[in-house]
Amino acid sequence: MDQFEADYQAAKKQRCALDFQDLEQRCLRLLRSSEGGPSEIALLYQEQFDYVLVDEYQDVNHAQDAILALVSRRADATRSRNLFMVGDVKQSIYAFRQAAPEIFLEKYFGFPAVSNSDGSTARINLSRNFRSRPEILQTVNRLFEAMMTKASAGLDYDADAALVAGGDFSPEGAGHVELHVLEKSGEVANQEIGDPGNADLPIGNEDSLADARVAEREAFLVGRKILEMSGTFAFKDVVVLLRSMQGWADAFVSIFHRLGIPAFTDYGTGLLAAQEVRDILHFLTLLDNPLQDVSLAAVLRSPLEGWTETELLQVRQGEPTRFFHEAFRAAAETNPKAAEFINRIEQWRTRARRQSLADLLSDIYAETDYPTLVLGLSDGERRRANLLRLQEIAGRFDHFSRRGLVRFLRFVDQLREQEGDYGAASPFFEGMDAVRVMTVHKSKGLEFPVVFLPGMGK
Repeated sequence: MDQFEADYQAAKKQRCALDFQDLEQRCLRLLRSSEGGPSEIALLYQEQFDYVLVDEYQDVNHAQDAILALVSRRADATRSRNLFMVGDVKQSIYAFRQAAPEIFLEKYFGFPAVSNSDGSTARINLSRNFRSRPEILQTVNRLFEAMMTKASAGLDYDADAALVAGGDFSPEGAGHVELHVLEKSGEVANQEIGDPGNADLPIGNEDSLADARVAEREAFLVGRKILEMSGTFAFKDVVVLLRSMQGWADAFVSIFHRLGIPAFTDYGTGLLAAQEVRDILHFLTLLDNPLQDVSLAAVLRSPLEGWTETELLQVRQGEPTRFFHEAFRAAAETNPKAAEFINRIEQWRTRARRQSLADLLSDIYAETDYPTLVLGLSDGERRRANLLRLQEIAGRFDHFSRRGLVRFLRFVDQLREQEGDYGAASPFFEGMDAVRVMTVHKSKGLEFPVVFLPGMGK
């Protein structure tokens, strides 16, 4: 570890670079004297600042707390302390970034809960909530009184921590809160929604598959509840809030569509992960290199070509020991459908060498009519918007000095390796009568008459 630190520091010095921790430590050295008190520079800042205001104080680390103490004044006979801190330890989520919520708790328990006028330290409990209806606050308080203790969270959820309704809400339209509990085991009753199985859900390792099934089951429960309430509210009055969209948003939209509930999400799993975009990228990969077995099978099975699993199995059985692209070319000697596909791919490969990437995609869309085809699938508007967004990105890529199909595909691969992606396109427009699926974070500032909060088991 010492050798790594030495090599890391040497590499930064060679590049004349500093990381965030370097900035913190150098700032601290400037502000702290050799005796440990404020330096002359810190004293200048103490005179300059009338007040030092800090938000999200529960997420500061020890270095940041020391910096704040050095640039703020201590209380004396003539002046009060000018450091004002706001925070909530219940919202501390950055321990993995060295945040130290115990700094907040030390002051929370150490300061008296009064507002002093003599300049001494004091704690003011900001417990009044002006945004939420009393029914919601009462439910939250009951849950956290039972779950949040000093042993588990560093703080007892007592009367000081409880939320008090501060908003003036009309009693008209007052709602209620329901808690539905699902057991971990169980399957969605697909026969009730006319679907053979989990075809639209992400398939990965055992954990991700289990997670997908949980999402599917919760989506089915929420969907049935929405249908029960459909005579009371419009679909656009309903929102489903998720902690994380990945794997869950698509499951909810898919289940809702099977139940006949219009729904959309303005996130999706990301542009490159969208199935329709993957189909086109496989097609482009095949134009770059027709010996790619996975891309060949993916294109044949996709709506672009529509080969059945039985047809693909017959190709494989014809040459069970050879690469799939070799087996496919062998099948083309007697199968006119395969021969015609190979001929079209060769023609497209010639065009790919002569056209810009954006023009190539435009021709592919026009001749296959793929954007129109995906409109007939679930969440069709989004799928079509994703294809057009891919074309837009390709157009921007054409302006790079190092462009072309090969480099574009390499760029996409590198983006995936770095776990990056483009946001999926959003066809949402105000007034669409559809259930909206979004993250809790993105819902800040918005209001909906009916809110579902699934995924609480995570």
